[in-house]
Amino acid sequence: SLRNTIIKTKDLDAPVLIHGENGVGKKLLANIIHQEGNRGLKPFDIVDCSEKNITKLNEDLWGENVEDSRFITCQGGTLFLHELNLLDSPTQEKIIQTLKHRRVPGSKISLDVRIVASSSEDLGALVAKGLFNHELYEYISRIYINVDPLRRRSGDVPDLVDYFLKIECQKQGLLLILFFSCSDMTNNSEE
Repeated sequence: SLRNTIIKTKDLDAPVLIHGENGVGKKLLANIIHQEGNRGLKPFDIVDCSEKNITKLNEDLWGENVEDSRFITCQGGTLFLHELNLLDSPTQEKIIQTLKHRRVPGSKISLDVRIVASSSEDLGALVAKGLFNHELYEYISRIYINVDPLRRRSGDVPDLVDYFLKIECQKQGLLLILFFSCSDMTNNSEE
């Protein structure tokens, strides 16, 4: 179903919100959506919203000079806001104003950047509690993707084992000769 979601959303310019537990691959999914879409040849940049130093986070988002803003350096591409749920209220407000007006404060450059954001918490629940900006949530969740943890996707385990085994063998310079795949092993163990 994730593959179908990628196919449906990759060429849209609408913002995307990816929800899932830590470690489910939200960054990877955002990168795949970017790479396979119309913006794939343009920049893909990540801003880690879990940054505790607000000054550094503001420099990451808006730069020391307006031209250094990630919103501007990603023109034509995708800006990934990782763990959006951890932003403080003033930064949330500044982001929604930037996105609404399609301009970085102090700049005359009109923005052409797709926003993909991730959250390990339910932003809708945070909005209901008054802990997250409602307007930013409405803007960012036009396309909502929920990624289940691996424990709920046990069918993916054999493919992942095959993939990582091949990579490790390549790193070690080993020839990988398998007469059966991991999926065969799970089928045989059930018999």
